[in-house]
Amino acid sequence: MTAYHHRVHVQRPQITVGHAAVIALAAAVIALAAWIVVDRETDARSDAREATTLVDELNAAWSAGDAPAVAALFARGGVAQLQGHTFVGADAIGSHAATASRFAGFRVARVAPVSVWGEFATTLAEYRYGSSSALGTLLAVYRLRDGKILQEWTFKLGATEPFTDAAP
Repeated sequence: MTAYHHRVHVQRPQITVGHAAVIALAAAVIALAAWIVVDRETDARSDAREATTLVDELNAAWSAGDAPAVAALFARGGVAQLQGHTFVGADAIGSHAATASRFAGFRVARVAPVSVWGEFATTLAEYRYGSSSALGTLLAVYRLRDGKILQEWTFKLGATEPFTDAAP
């Protein structure tokens, strides 16, 4: 007996223009998604670096008693609410810095990383006079825009509302 075999025809996959377009579109979507993820992370790190630099410059200016430098870091219509006292406008904030600089050896230093969410940044700072140990810890919140401080709030933990019940 003779065995009968069917001829097997193997077809090569054919890529049509439609298939190529779908593959290219899928690759573009994947690349776009990866770019968005990387871009968001890069922007967040960049925002945190910029905010940290601004906060450190502000603290250095306060510590040096450099009232013009303090004022220059605020937006023209900036507002500073410092431990319950409100100062409106870069000039008023600078005038307060000039008054505060009369306290010999006033120093303020950031003691925690700066966290950023949108326009807002926050950190903790300690302040002291001369070589004394730290007199207090401040919670500082900033609203930043265009490389300037639009608003600043500082709260002395345990002393400034709403933190009067907190441990010093």
